Amino acid sequence: MPRFSKPLVFFLLTGIFYLASLFYYSSWKWAVTGGGDPWGYYVYLPATFLHHDMDSLQRTVAIRKNLHPETVIPTVENPLGISEAHPAGNGRYVVKYTMGVAIFETPFFAAAHAYACVSDRFPADGFSLPYVFAIHLAGIFYALLGLFFLRKTLRRFFSENISLAVLAVLALATNLYYFSVYAGVMAHALLFFLFSLAVYATVRWYETRQIGYALLIGLCCGMVTLVRPTEVVILAIPLFFGIKNKLNIAERLAFLRSNKKQIALAALVFCLSGLPQLLYWKWTSGHFLHYSYGEEGFHFSTPHLTDGLFSYNNGWLAYTPVMWLGLLGLPLLWRHGRDWRWSVALFLPMHIYLVYSWWCWNYINGFGSRPMVEAGVVMAFPLACFFVEMGKQRRWLAWLVGTVVLFFAWLNVFNTWQFSKGLLWTEMGRSAHFWRMLGKTKMDYLDLVVFESGEPQPDSNRLKRSRVLHSDDFENWPATSVTHEQAASGTSALVLNESQKLVAWNAPIGELQLKRGDWLRFSVKGFSVGHPAALEFGTFMSCKFLRSTKSRKSRNIKIESKIGNDPVSIWGGQPGMWGEAYFWVKVPPFLRPDDVLQVGFYNKMGSPTYLDDLSVELWESK
Repeated sequence: MPRFSKPLVFFLLTGIFYLASLFYYSSWKWAVTGGGDPWGYYVYLPATFLHHDMDSLQRTVAIRKNLHPETVIPTVENPLGISEAHPAGNGRYVVKYTMGVAIFETPFFAAAHAYACVSDRFPADGFSLPYVFAIHLAGIFYALLGLFFLRKTLRRFFSENISLAVLAVLALATNLYYFSVYAGVMAHALLFFLFSLAVYATVRWYETRQIGYALLIGLCCGMVTLVRPTEVVILAIPLFFGIKNKLNIAERLAFLRSNKKQIALAALVFCLSGLPQLLYWKWTSGHFLHYSYGEEGFHFSTPHLTDGLFSYNNGWLAYTPVMWLGLLGLPLLWRHGRDWRWSVALFLPMHIYLVYSWWCWNYINGFGSRPMVEAGVVMAFPLACFFVEMGKQRRWLAWLVGTVVLFFAWLNVFNTWQFSKGLLWTEMGRSAHFWRMLGKTKMDYLDLVVFESGEPQPDSNRLKRSRVLHSDDFENWPATSVTHEQAASGTSALVLNESQKLVAWNAPIGELQLKRGDWLRFSVKGFSVGHPAALEFGTFMSCKFLRSTKSRKSRNIKIESKIGNDPVSIWGGQPGMWGEAYFWVKVPPFLRPDDVLQVGFYNKMGSPTYLDDLSVELWESK
């Protein structure tokens, strides 16, 4: 019976698991064609090679409009009607995103086009199933290729077992998994590969001084920057690799001087990598350098470092907790990974500072902090150092660490599954909801309330209703605020149209006789004409504790998602029927008698909603 090497077994099993996950989630059924970042990355290919409208995008966008008309909304400022490209003022349009991802998707695009051309089942338009499936497959391909080159680098410094353990952690316990099998059409699996190849080329160049590796460093760093310009900090890796002490700095300078021709050629390749983008900008905008993100930008004076690292709103360590072990391994670089200590020590803080200075620091569009996927390549070395150190400790400690790692791998895969089922949505995540959903395969009504409000919900069986603080059937409201077309009871219901806000009731805290530890139950019956897909849009019920018009505590829930949502999902809700929306809020301990409790409603870009039978109740512990 043939014996298979450990690396071969690892890559076979990982590849099978990744492919099985790709087919299970089948995200190609809805991704790319409707717009967003993946569409913006990919559009260069069909617009250039099939529709020949890279200057106007008219024919390409027409296909999107036919598939998803709700995503194409022309305006005076942007007649094309999409956010992924904007007019340059000369009759042409500039794609918001750089072309790096499209370049690496080209082989998969070409294969899909060849298949579509010989098939009678799919149109050869760049957006039918073969194309979208192919670029999803590209995500897995580049992720596995990245793991392959990272192993080749790790093996030069660590044992096979340590190297494979690190790869397993990255493949299963980090959001590389999500951005390969569920959202492989984003840029991060590709960046993971480019980082891995750049790291490998760096080590080999310092070992051999062969010009091919120098050119490969320049190419990888250049393509990384073309894919995602902020990742230019990758240059810290080849510049500072191998420096161990002050003496090494002088040696490094001498080394660079003696190889200045290779360095100059590598720098030239780095610059040439961005030439296609510069020519495209010149052609479309009239300028070689063009900032395509409009008002979006960096806030270097107020970076969201704490939120980006720890928040449950897509924070790095909140959704990739296994990287705590990598952080613990940073000091161990001085013992077990001396060649890497300055590369890692300089790259990591610069990378973190840059990515969390971006205006949209939580980066939406994904599970966890997606710019940290590619940083996993750099974190592989302190993580390996941590595993080496644990191997030298007592056996029970090594088993404990192994158990923790297995739990984190399970958690990562399970959270990805929850994400796919609408039980978790990390870009609007809250810690209370995350921990409430730990291990759950179904969501109940109060789970959904916690997701939207962030307020832990009580067990009502342990409470008793004290009294009703306020109730309103809206029968006596002005005729301009109500309708007689729909009512849950009586003859009238409050109607709330798009962008409309109103205060339904407020009262001084002193009059309500609230005390610490009590609970307030807010409820209303609602009827929605339509249910917007976007979670942040719709009609909301809110409660606020105000002090001199300033909010001291505020909670709100979306009304549409509480009606006809069975089985309960973050994305659920049924328009055209009446249902009750309710939530609990604990009375905060800091209230003063002159503070005010306010209950209101607001409709944010949603369809008209009818409201009836508002109730505010006080509940106490039994």
